Amino acid sequence: MIPATGEAISTIEWSDAYSVGLPEVDEDHKVLLSLLNRCINITKQNTKNNELDAILDELLSYTQYHFEREEKIMEICEYPQLNKHKSTHRFFINVLAQHKMEYQRNELHAEKLLAFLRDWLHIHILGTDKVAASFCKDKKDLIQKALQ
Repeated sequence: MIPATGEAISTIEWSDAYSVGLPEVDEDHKVLLSLLNRCINITKQNTKNNELDAILDELLSYTQYHFEREEKIMEICEYPQLNKHKSTHRFFINVLAQHKMEYQRNELHAEKLLAFLRDWLHIHILGTDKVAASFCKDKKDLIQKALQ
């Protein structure tokens, strides 16, 4: 649920519930959550957005990096839902790019953009990433090969 303008947005703290069981993917998720939380905390301080913009750019860049790594792992492990997962990644990047442009044109409040990111990451990690990781978890040699 996206909060109304001015409504406080909560951070996501890492816990074992977010672990997908693949250390490489879990580390990526920790970085993503940390960057998201930094954006949320800056927004709560109501400081203008040069710092927020920089961290948001870093978050978007790392998200794309993470998606590429995740897709390499799924591909080498022959994950049967790879194409569907890739489509989800592409959809997210497209929506995020649209939201970012709206934010930069002052058509979308930072809180709404960050709520979208928070909710999507939460659902993606706990849903699709956990399923994919459970398929790949016993293929550690293939995972290492994919990430080289």
